[in-house]
Amino acid sequence: MDESLFDQSQGNRANKVCSLEEAIGHVQAGDAVHLLCSHTRWSAAARALIRKWWGQDPEWTLVMLSLSSLGTLFFRGGLVRKVVTGYSGDVFPNFSPNPRFASAYLSGEVQVEHWSFLSFAQRMEAAARGLSAITTHSLAGSSMEANQGYATVDTPFGTV
Repeated sequence: MDESLFDQSQGNRANKVCSLEEAIGHVQAGDAVHLLCSHTRWSAAARALIRKWWGQDPEWTLVMLSLSSLGTLFFRGGLVRKVVTGYSGDVFPNFSPNPRFASAYLSGEVQVEHWSFLSFAQRMEAAARGLSAITTHSLAGSSMEANQGYATVDTPFGTV
């Protein structure tokens, strides 16, 4: 590997390049693990993380817009206690329920917090910007209003 990629001198504070082993070494028990959707590509980083922690019950919160096949590995390995997602099911060969997710949710083994695809992305944006909240109107009147992370607030501009 090119060692110059790790050079932190000369104000190179933004360099976050590291080996896969070092990257997954930063993940700890109790962490929230955010994975991008990977319906058509298996993620080497996610699979390495799964192998490292398989069967150890790290009590992670899995944050993944759409769980699909990759999510089942986290469930089978006993790695998650909570899921924050927009979709819990399979996408190939067609969209369908996934019995592993359903049984884990129904038994209480894994808690689930469903969000719309829009509000999921908005929550990611708020986190990236360091905001404690972001406004959305898309959940008004839906069952997702019951999510702990959703609230309406009266402001001088109206209720948001």
